[in-house]
Amino acid sequence: MYFITTFEKLEKDDKGFWDFGSQRTVGYYEKLEDAQNIVINNVYDLCETIYEYALIEKIKRNCIYPIVISQELYKVTNMTKIEGKKEVYNLDLKYERIPLPEDFVSYSIAIG
Repeated sequence: MYFITTFEKLEKDDKGFWDFGSQRTVGYYEKLEDAQNIVINNVYDLCETIYEYALIEKIKRNCIYPIVISQELYKVTNMTKIEGKKEVYNLDLKYERIPLPEDFVSYSIAIG
């Protein structure tokens, strides 16, 4: 299964732990292509004006504790746009895949 989790930021706190800010798991899909389409095209407005990052995790089935098989990280590229002289939320925004940080978490964010 491919789980999609959106989160606000990708930072480390003063103790070196990942800080994702507000986060939520928004859905899961059987096919990677379906999950990628939802994320890349911001279907159902996953961003909701605050979720700058999205993570797709492939999680092994039939396990008591989730085992992450793979992860794909995405970041919003155009959250706002200019209309006239005003900056507004861009409903047509896209997420682009970005490299995972070298020391990114290997446990599931979707299923904690």
